[in-house]
Amino acid sequence: MAAAVDAALEVTCGSAKSVAKIAPTGGLGEYRFVALGSVALGAAAEHNLELKSQGKTWSEVRLRRVRLVPVP
Repeated sequence: MAAAVDAALEVTCGSAKSVAKIAPTGGLGEYRFVALGSVALGAAAEHNLELKSQGKTWSEVRLRRVRLVPVP
């Protein structure tokens, strides 16, 4: 079995874009909270949040949830 490698996710919302690295958890049923960054949404409206795998080596990422938190 190959060694687990960090995954990279590109996070896009509107014109805001960032890349976050995610370390392996050690198992398929193991999850942990990872802060992917912050974006300013501007006016109240419908927005699309996209998460895309990045990097030369693809690595599976299983998301349990995405939590959006208002920042004062």
